[in-house]
Amino acid sequence: MDVKLIPIIVKAKNGDDRAFEILVHIYYQKVLNFFKGKLQDEDIALDLTQEVFVKVLLNIKKLKMAENFETWLFTIARNELNHYLRKKQKDKHIFQKILDKPPGEVSFSLEKSEVEELLKELPEKYQTALKLFYFEAKSIKEISLITKNPENTVKSWLYRGREILKSLLLGGNKND
Repeated sequence: MDVKLIPIIVKAKNGDDRAFEILVHIYYQKVLNFFKGKLQDEDIALDLTQEVFVKVLLNIKKLKMAENFETWLFTIARNELNHYLRKKQKDKHIFQKILDKPPGEVSFSLEKSEVEELLKELPEKYQTALKLFYFEAKSIKEISLITKNPENTVKSWLYRGREILKSLLLGGNKND
């Protein structure tokens, strides 16, 4: 780390907004490149980069030594990446687990045909996004091209569709 940055980091720790902006300007691209190197989705990389700097802003006063700023920053970035990957894997695993349960297994499970029936209760855009993502293993970018909608719209459809599906699976209705 450049020792010339230490006074800027100290100022940012003490609440100087301009100093924090300078740090963001210096490190933003490095953090973004870290995420781009690990993920294949630039939008998610941008979102995670934003999350990292929000966490830095909220916690910079807890940084003990300014000399450790860069290490601390990338620890936050790694933790954010791990959190995202765990959440993504968990969402995919839960959905897949529901779809892949062997027939007759005693537990909270549904047959694939039952899940497909539940999907029919969702608005068309959510159905399409969920089917392409989970049944056909299409990426968000591919779904965006297929549906001719922005990637952020596709992400929103997937999120909302999963939420409605969870509600339906728990015995609610799609308006919960």
